[in-house]
Amino acid sequence: GDILVADTMNHCIRNTSKFGEVTTIAGQPPRKLKERVNGYLNGPKNISKFFLPTALCVREGIIYVCDSANHAIRRIYPNGTVDTFVGGIFTRIPNPGEETLSNSLPGYRDGKGTFARFNEPVDIKITRRGNILVADRQNHVIRKVTPEGLVTTFAGTPYQTGLRDGALDTAKFDEPTGIAIHPKDGSIYIADRSNHRIRKICFGNSERYIDREEIVRMQMDAEPDLMVATARRTRAREKRRKELRDLFGQSTDSLEDPDNYLNFPRMLEKMESHYGY
Repeated sequence: GDILVADTMNHCIRNTSKFGEVTTIAGQPPRKLKERVNGYLNGPKNISKFFLPTALCVREGIIYVCDSANHAIRRIYPNGTVDTFVGGIFTRIPNPGEETLSNSLPGYRDGKGTFARFNEPVDIKITRRGNILVADRQNHVIRKVTPEGLVTTFAGTPYQTGLRDGALDTAKFDEPTGIAIHPKDGSIYIADRSNHRIRKICFGNSERYIDREEIVRMQMDAEPDLMVATARRTRAREKRRKELRDLFGQSTDSLEDPDNYLNFPRMLEKMESHYGY
């Protein structure tokens, strides 16, 4: 099927068909060199704007986007219309087609809809119950968003960095940037970037799982293997039966194989097709 892409530096959401055709479904990609296209703008797809979208997920046909530099979760409807689901720090929500003079400011606050505040949300996943989990990077917490738009703090201590296991409301992270949910038992894995660890949340506790290099983003597949992209060595790695090995990629020391070079990989997803991927 088609692949949705959060095109971060082009500030837009793209769709790649199975035939390799790329189209923009929301946001305004640059039409010329150094054109400023980032911003905050709700409305139809031909005028909507994002600022560093980093991750997305789909629920009931609606695309939810981590609009990281606008500190909000945006929604894209099947007709291409964009609105703000939760987050943002405006005195009022702009009307469709009305651009704000400045981008959203960061903050921290639980609550419903645009009353809630985020500080660089960078990853998003949907749980079995239909809730959304958000890696709120600079608040150092994991947030939960219900289908009705109620935002609560799921794990971590806001404003405080650290490495502390235990109960979810006292556990500490340092720039969580990735979330993966085990497809069988529902365990939640967190890429705790500046602690250089993968943390595991299960049965109400947060515990350290493995200790590796600086981690950017990860995804759990149905095997289940843990797919991890590292920032320092620009490699894709796999954890299988307590064994860690390189899948592809090379260090930045040389470019012996340019086709095998990854430049700060951010997300890994399992691909299924008739070719066996």
